Order: sequence, then C-alpha cells, then structure tokens
Amino acid sequence: MNGIEEVIGGGDDDDDDGAAGGDPKLANTQGLNFEQGRKIVSMSMAIFGFWLAYEELQSALETHQRDLVTQLYRLDVDINKIFVDQPHCYVAFDRDNDGKKFKSLSPDDQSKCRAIAEMFGDLFEYFLVLDGQVQDEEARKAWRDYAKETYDESYVFHQIIDYSVWTPALKRVVQGLPETAPTPGQRGVRPTPKSLSGRSRSVSVSSK
Repeated sequence: MNGIEEVIGGGDDDDDDGAAGGDPKLANTQGLNFEQGRKIVSMSMAIFGFWLAYEELQSALETHQRDLVTQLYRLDVDINKIFVDQPHCYVAFDRDNDGKKFKSLSPDDQSKCRAIAEMFGDLFEYFLVLDGQVQDEEARKAWRDYAKETYDESYVFHQIIDYSVWTPALKRVVQGLPETAPTPGQRGVRPTPKSLSGRSRSVSVSSK
C-alpha cells in the first residue's frame, strides 16, 4: 500500500510541476484570444462611431430640409400679406387669365399688381435655387404646380414672365415644359445685375 501511495503521490507531484511550469501552446492560445478580442472591441467601437456620425448627419440634413421648405412658405406668406392691405389687387391673381380684372383696375393699382407679380417671380426663382436641395418630391411638385397655376390664372404674372428677363428654368416650369438638362449658369441662377436693368420694372404690361 505504501508503494502504491508513493506512486500516486509521485504522479500528483508531476502534474503539479506541469501546471506550474505552464503549457507554452496553451499560453500562446490565450494570448491570441486576448488580441483577437481587443481587435473586435476596437472594430465595434469604430463601427458604432461611424453609425453615430451617420445618424447625426441624417438628423442635420432633415433639419436643413425642413428649414428650406419653411423659409419658402414664410416668403410666400409675406407676399400674400400684401393682399390683406391691397385686397383689390388680389383679383388680378385670381382667375384672371384673360386680364379683364387687371385691366379694370386704376393705373396705380395696376402698377402695384406688377410689383406683386415680380415678387412671385422672385419667390419661384428662389425655389428653383433650392430645388436641387429639397429632397421631398411632393414638396417640389407642389411648388412647381403653384408656379404654373399662378402663371395660368394671372394675366399680369403671365405678362411679367413672358416679357422680361427671368431664368429659362423658371419659364419652363411655369409653362409646364419638360425639364431638360440645365446649361451651367442657368438653372436657379438669378440674372446678372446688367440684365436686371432690363427686367419687368421697365417692361410695360398692357392695360388695354
């Protein structure tokens, strides 16, 4: 029995010595697993950082889109406020495609209507400047339809657009023509200061 115990005891000592000395293969495997884990954590943090930056960018773009459309509506409201003070001028923009209502106004009121028509032209050209930035297709279509309806319904606006200097893009929109590839310097670009001198302020819209 003592011999057996000695053998068993000796075996235990050998195992202890092996564990104490450590297995080089096991140590290498543990080191490799630690390095892989560190890389995975680093990659995960980088992916999360990119995702967070993307979400912030998307949020900023959405806010920018809302601001663009809101600014357009504010300008439109400001123009329409004029009709509150000048209600007699509104008739020239409401189902007056033949110009009868406009021609029935006094010369002074006709001049006011021309000025308002120019404001609408400026508004719609400003929309075209922002057109490429507005991603909401329904909003873009609504503004294009608004410009065309104003052109179709208002004799004075029709005349101002047809007989003065505006961008070709605006004329295509109000006339309902298909959109073509813009020539550089045309789409959404206001006329140069030189061409502005020949604009509708110097164009006489017939009142007869």
